Amino acid sequence: MTVDEIEFPSYEGTCTLRGRAYVPGGHDGPVPVVVASHGMGDSADRLVIVAEWLCRNGFGVVLYDHRNFGPSDGLPRGEFDPVTQCRDMQMALTYAQSHPRFDADRVGLWGTSFSGGHVLALAGYDDRVKAVVAQTPWIAGTVIAEQAIGKEGLASFRGMFHEERRRTLEGKRPSRLKQVLMPHDPPGTFALVDTKEGYDYAINGPAGVPAQWENSFTARSLEHAVEFDVRSYAERIAPPTLMILAGGDRMIPGDMARAFLEEVRATKSLVEIPGAEHHSLYVPGRGFEQSMEAATRWFSEHLA
Repeated sequence: MTVDEIEFPSYEGTCTLRGRAYVPGGHDGPVPVVVASHGMGDSADRLVIVAEWLCRNGFGVVLYDHRNFGPSDGLPRGEFDPVTQCRDMQMALTYAQSHPRFDADRVGLWGTSFSGGHVLALAGYDDRVKAVVAQTPWIAGTVIAEQAIGKEGLASFRGMFHEERRRTLEGKRPSRLKQVLMPHDPPGTFALVDTKEGYDYAINGPAGVPAQWENSFTARSLEHAVEFDVRSYAERIAPPTLMILAGGDRMIPGDMARAFLEEVRATKSLVEIPGAEHHSLYVPGRGFEQSMEAATRWFSEHLA
């Protein structure tokens, strides 16, 4: 296995995205390649174990940080926007096709959580995608928010979104919110991840705390997330699609993912890992092996 630092332009060419290309050893010709990216406010460093697993099983991997995160360029830092992230993912796909060790006709996408929604969207409109694995994917932001905080909570969020626009009009910087709830945070502190397993993953997980990870994100990113809804792409998906769910997921409801998959007309499959939680799928011994074995089987079958 060889690992190279890589960079490629964002979709509009205004900033540089950075990551790593993983090339498996022992192969004479071009190998199938999987483009992988992190979820909401996370870091590609935490997915190195995913890239290494796939590479050990014969797949090239392009693993990168979304704009505004990690070593990738982009301002404001910590802002996630699914529209630009999907367009940038298409550039990552283009980069993968241009790599001399990767087969341009055998490209798959692996996405998790927020980027799990991205790969489902791309599968609906980018015909270069030949196989998809969506792990605990984001499906419909408004529904997820309502189930998490109720209609009144969502209405309060919308007030915050309008306030952020007023701040922008006045030339102020975007407000920031906590990514992960910390033990010393006062009661009532809002955080995107407020579960113990989420904290354990972010702070004590296999990758530790990545050097360039910040425990904050822009408040207006929440509006982007609430607006993001991939349900309209389901019937348009053509490549074989595997969905991996965690049986104990308390962050993204599995019923939406199951309903989405029912609408997909392409070859499809569902793997649900009993007892696993949203973030434990990245942790060896807590669901990681089962999720990666399923993903490897899927890519082996459909990218071989």
